[in-house]
Amino acid sequence: MEIDGVIRLPNIELTRAEVERLLGVTLDRFEPSKHGASHYGQLNAPAKDWQALVALMNQVGPPIRDCVKRGEMAKPEVDVGWRIGANNVASSLNVPPAVTSAIAQFGFELVVSAYVLR
Repeated sequence: MEIDGVIRLPNIELTRAEVERLLGVTLDRFEPSKHGASHYGQLNAPAKDWQALVALMNQVGPPIRDCVKRGEMAKPEVDVGWRIGANNVASSLNVPPAVTSAIAQFGFELVVSAYVLR
C-alpha cells in the first residue's frame, strides 16, 4: 500500500537553521505557528512506503526527543495518510510493528488520515 508519511514538529522555539543542523536534514516546511511566537516544521518521508518513514524516524527521532526534553519543541506527530476509492465506504490500515515501535521509542503521536479519491 502506498502511504504519505510526514513528521510534524509543533511549537519550535529554535530557528530553522538550528533545527536542520540538529536533525541533519532539510525541513520541508517551517512557518510561524498560528499560536504564539513559535514555529511549525514538517519533514516528509522521501518515499511513499513504510520503510522510508521508519528510516526517517530512526534518523531524526533521537535529536527530536532531545529537543522535546529541553523544551525546544512540543511532542511531534507522525501523520500517515492513504487514499481510498470514492466508492468505498470503509478502509483499513495495518501499521507495521517497526512503525509503531519507532513511534513509541521516540515519543511521537500517531495521526492517521484517509483521503477519498474522486
